[in-house]
Amino acid sequence: MCSVNMKILILSYFDQTRGPIPFIHTPETVSEDILYQISELMNFYPPTDSDDGFFIHSIKGFKSANLLFELENEQVRGGRELFLISILLTEGDIKNDLALNMLKNFIDSFRGIKDIHQAFHYKNVNAEDRETKRKQLEELFNSFYHSIPIEEVIQNQQDLKIFFYGLSQAGKTTIIKKLQHARDVSTIPTTNVGISRVNMKNLSILTYDAPGQYKFRDLWINYLESQNALVFVFDVSDKDSYSESVELLHKIASLDKIKEIPVLILINKIDLGKPDLNALLPILKVENLKDRKHMVFLTSGLTGEGIQNAFNWLMDEIGKPELVKPAVKEEIKFDECIIFSRWDDTSGLEIISVHPNKAISDPELIAIRCFSLAEVIYGGKSFCDQVCFNLPMTHLNAEASIYFDSVENKRIRGGKLPLSLVLLYKNQKQKQRIDKMKKFITKKLTKMKKNYEDKEKVTKYLEDIYEKSLGYGILSSNDTIKTQKSGITKGFDDFLDKF
Repeated sequence: MCSVNMKILILSYFDQTRGPIPFIHTPETVSEDILYQISELMNFYPPTDSDDGFFIHSIKGFKSANLLFELENEQVRGGRELFLISILLTEGDIKNDLALNMLKNFIDSFRGIKDIHQAFHYKNVNAEDRETKRKQLEELFNSFYHSIPIEEVIQNQQDLKIFFYGLSQAGKTTIIKKLQHARDVSTIPTTNVGISRVNMKNLSILTYDAPGQYKFRDLWINYLESQNALVFVFDVSDKDSYSESVELLHKIASLDKIKEIPVLILINKIDLGKPDLNALLPILKVENLKDRKHMVFLTSGLTGEGIQNAFNWLMDEIGKPELVKPAVKEEIKFDECIIFSRWDDTSGLEIISVHPNKAISDPELIAIRCFSLAEVIYGGKSFCDQVCFNLPMTHLNAEASIYFDSVENKRIRGGKLPLSLVLLYKNQKQKQRIDKMKKFITKKLTKMKKNYEDKEKVTKYLEDIYEKSLGYGILSSNDTIKTQKSGITKGFDDFLDKF
């Protein structure tokens, strides 16, 4: 950490072709590594109504205050564009309320610039108009940067993480909304790990809301790193699920890398009828947690009963640094590969095929991230249309080229079943080659649509795409390649011309 407090301001933009990119920043000396790690946060914190797009994030000795926001633009797919404005400081913690108000003021001024979207586009925008808007943006940006009062923004605040889990519809998201004092606590089922911020007892808490559906549970493991506490939500009204719920409670709580962090068990939905706590403790097998800090509370996410007392206990526990050992980070292992998957609201994510087989230890996590991002960017039904874009995967030191399409299916909501084709690779030459092969890959995806339920045929298509894109190793457009099947050597550009 720097000895003198440094401040950085970054405006990131989600380009529908390239993915999230840092568009403008100051000072000029900021490293590219920090710039791109900040812009990639757009993948993990999807914007919602009101101020929920605000979050605090730590990165390489900096604390950042960030606010996601959208700008209406009828000229782009989905009719809206996504931005992220970020303030980074090198010392102390950030006063959330003050930082949020400052960022909201910037956004108001940003939106107040007529036709500001022209600053971000080359197509269908006059060069002179684009330059004018960029100058206006630079003036606003630099003025805002110099107005940031470092001393007033910093406070001493601990930043901790809590992982919420439980079966689907147990009430996890409702409880988090209640902690945030949200007016509307009605929810829809969670389909990806939602990350929110809650301030309690001078502690800044990141809550990780895990989807309870069976297909998503393997994805939880990747979010358990560095957690400071577990919160398990038990639906007391659903007696048929007791056995499955208790099994899930201990399956996660017993993992070696988190076995020392506190566990808070919430027996939820007591508004539907108060249970006998003493009778439930043996059912929950609480005695298995005797060697760690744990507590059980009766709660109602709907009315708020019991929630404050439960989290007062938890805040007292995780506020004692000597009692908490953050979980160990577990890295995803992978080689260059292609992932083909589908998604629907009922069954969730399904990996149809991966090639090469077992090339990646957790293809579901990559596919989930891509689907979630596409829904945020393209919105509603439009992300079922045929689109493609590139997405940096900084945590893997890799990048993904993502292709979306859909097939007609009257059995699901909206009548369209989204399909995703993800090419995961490690270097820029591979990216350049894949970018040149978009037409070829899109044609293959169109054929795969007709046979998406036939895994054998899909795998053959993936083998063909892999062989002609990722399978050749590192090539430039002037290199020669030798196909494995024909043995014919040809120039790379000649090869592409066939498609």
